[in-house]
Amino acid sequence: MVESQDIIIAENINTPAQQLRELADKTSDRTVLAAIARNPNTPIDLIVKLAGEHLDEIGNNPALSLFLIENPNFIADIYYNNFGKRNREFSLLKSLPDWFLKSGYLHSNSKIRAFIAKNKHTPASYLKHLATDRDDDVRYEVAWNQNTPIYALEKLADDRDKYVREGVARNEKISINILEKLADDRECNVRTEVANHKQTPIRILKKLACDRDKYVRAAVASHKQTPICVLEKLGIDADEYVRLVVVENKNTPVFVLEKLASDRDKYVREAVAKNKNTPINILEKLANDEELIVRQCARKQLAVDRNTAISVLKLCSTDENESVRWRVAENINTPVSVLKLLATDEYWGVRKGVAANISTPVSVLELLANDEHEYVRSWVAENKNAPSVVLETLAGDRDRFVKKAVAQNPNTTLSILKMLADDENSSVRLIVHKKIKTILSAFKFFSMASI
Repeated sequence: MVESQDIIIAENINTPAQQLRELADKTSDRTVLAAIARNPNTPIDLIVKLAGEHLDEIGNNPALSLFLIENPNFIADIYYNNFGKRNREFSLLKSLPDWFLKSGYLHSNSKIRAFIAKNKHTPASYLKHLATDRDDDVRYEVAWNQNTPIYALEKLADDRDKYVREGVARNEKISINILEKLADDRECNVRTEVANHKQTPIRILKKLACDRDKYVRAAVASHKQTPICVLEKLGIDADEYVRLVVVENKNTPVFVLEKLASDRDKYVREAVAKNKNTPINILEKLANDEELIVRQCARKQLAVDRNTAISVLKLCSTDENESVRWRVAENINTPVSVLKLLATDEYWGVRKGVAANISTPVSVLELLANDEHEYVRSWVAENKNAPSVVLETLAGDRDRFVKKAVAQNPNTTLSILKMLADDENSSVRLIVHKKIKTILSAFKFFSMASI
């Protein structure tokens, strides 16, 4: 709550500078600080300090023109003390009043002009002026800015600096004509940005698919609008990186993935094994790949798929990688014989998967209820198929999370809940009391309904 005396002092134009400084040091209230920023008696060094959060108020300070005359470094001081070390996102989004934008875009310091050039609030008229700036970094920021008018971007597309042209190619609001022009740029990074641009038409993508630079072709391979015929062509590209990107494109059809599943490069085959669109028959082939990394990626996908054949699940259950085995353990289609085997796995995460599986038989749940790891026992307690005899055993568990899971299980009987009602742990007691209250309310409701 603002002290009424503080705001009166802050707003009074006759308040001495030292008193305003002392008030600013002791308060964190934004309303008071805003009033100090508007006060013409506020010392200029304090104005600079307050500028980070109160530029608008400084713009309403009657002494602003005097600050600018008396201190030629006023704008630079504000920039370096408040904005110079901030990240790019801050520079883009920071709301800047027009008085600061106007002073900044005409400033002799190129870093300040670049700061203004990148800000999303900078008007087009200022950006037009900055587009002809002598400093490459300033023009680069103008090229990126979404407020930059098209005619300025057209000029920057011919800029001598390759990074400026690259910035133009990244601008979301550039025209097709500019994209077409930059598609012929001598710098591969510029052409790559054209290939990455979401508005690049198919005819340009087709052209860039034949580019001499692999990164340009890879950008085409990753584009959402790249037609299937082009993806098919890039799927047999001489460079393995391009083929890998083709695999990672969500629009790549199955027949292309099938061809690439036999690629000579193991990383391409690994990408096929990771692709969510890769059908089971191809994954089954890759599950026996000569490369370990390919086999395991394929088996991880097969292990969680409910359409995977039993024989393949059995194969995956013996994989040396525990993350493959625990995925098999969680699959509800995994046969009981395999679940029994995995219930004795050396890795507790695999046993936990068995404990959580609704297909796990009672005999296996009884075994896992005595597991050495509390997470395994906890998942047994959560299993909706856990019988009351198992839940009763777990109600006496030493771990509070196990007992909480017992209390929340729909199969837990009233007698087990009564056992837990006086548990030493308050969180267990709270769950039990809420559940007993719910049971009694439901019983009372149905009793009244039957009368």
